Amino acid sequence: MTSLPTTFERLPPWLRPRDAEAPGSGRRRRLIESAVLIAVGLLLAAAVTRDVVRQVGVDQRVVVDKRTWVHYTHRNIKLVPVLTNTRNNVDFACGLPHPHATYRFCLMLTGPSHTTYRHVAGGYRLQLTGFDVRANRYDCFGQPRRERLCAHRGGVG
Repeated sequence: MTSLPTTFERLPPWLRPRDAEAPGSGRRRRLIESAVLIAVGLLLAAAVTRDVVRQVGVDQRVVVDKRTWVHYTHRNIKLVPVLTNTRNNVDFACGLPHPHATYRFCLMLTGPSHTTYRHVAGGYRLQLTGFDVRANRYDCFGQPRRERLCAHRGGVG
């Protein structure tokens, strides 16, 4: 009856732990590996920090966007979905302008988010059902009208 091999005997010889280092491969190789690991760790830490800072900025913009929508429409509601764009500073905030509305009122918001309100560059009406795509938008005004973001001039249809 053969005995079961120990954990390290199953490994190939180059992966097994050694009692002593092979000649000529010790200190310098370890220093290079340590430097590479430290560099990779610093790179990952910088990337995580950048991502967290960017997300905090986007979250701050969403709060100001909701406040701007409520101020502009004079309708204090809790649910105002905001579509953020992380590549530039343009956001779209949509909500019901009154309780029995048959459409959503969307505002295009630009400018800095460190102020009380953001600049309203324009807006449009959006059907209640469906996605926020050009075919479902109508009654554009301001920048959305100039950029032809709406498919219809007035009314749903």
